[in-house]
Amino acid sequence: MRSTVATLKRAGANATARYVVGNVARELTSIVANDRADLIVMGSHGDTGLKKLLLGSVASAVALSCTKPLLIMRGAAMNKRDSLKVGIALDGSPYGLAVARFVASNRDLFGASPSVSLIHVVPDLTKITVPGWIEREVPTGIKPEQVNAMQMAAFENVFKPAHELLARVGITAGEVRLIGADPGASIAAQAGKSRWDVLAMGSLGFGTARHTLMGSVASRVASRCKTALLLVREK
Repeated sequence: MRSTVATLKRAGANATARYVVGNVARELTSIVANDRADLIVMGSHGDTGLKKLLLGSVASAVALSCTKPLLIMRGAAMNKRDSLKVGIALDGSPYGLAVARFVASNRDLFGASPSVSLIHVVPDLTKITVPGWIEREVPTGIKPEQVNAMQMAAFENVFKPAHELLARVGITAGEVRLIGADPGASIAAQAGKSRWDVLAMGSLGFGTARHTLMGSVASRVASRCKTALLLVREK
């Protein structure tokens, strides 16, 4: 703990330390809930032996109850460049837009000239997967030009509000338009491919499965991605 405080002070931070005795997950969750910090930062290797615990038991417990922005450092080392490469995953819900709002409101957190990319995944409307003992793909019968128009409209509707929020603070964001049946896997793969320093996403709003840690898509991203994850849960 002393070495951590010393490292932060050398970087110019006003750092203090404290400790408690007890169950790590329970005590840390309580501290985070009552702390006045604007951002919570913690590390996670996710190696618990239980596949359902995507971030490791302690990080999972904190992420489940934390209502503050939470930055979880994963296996990949953070680059030491002055400005970060940030990916913002959007799903068209207010939760996704809250992430863009957080990035815009805390621009300095990402450096003087952050490189920001918006990412959204739309389904392949030319075919659907029919569940059953043996899943099979069935053509929808929608014409290719109609599929393309519907997909482009979906991208525009999701990206436009985020662009407007970021533009107010001078950030011109790029776009990553993906098509696929598994948004979580697609976003995680793109984070590695693009070498983003941080992948920011809503901690809820990626699906209706509220019993999962962050929603279905965000959970799948967390289980596959080694990029640092910034989870934003707007009150």
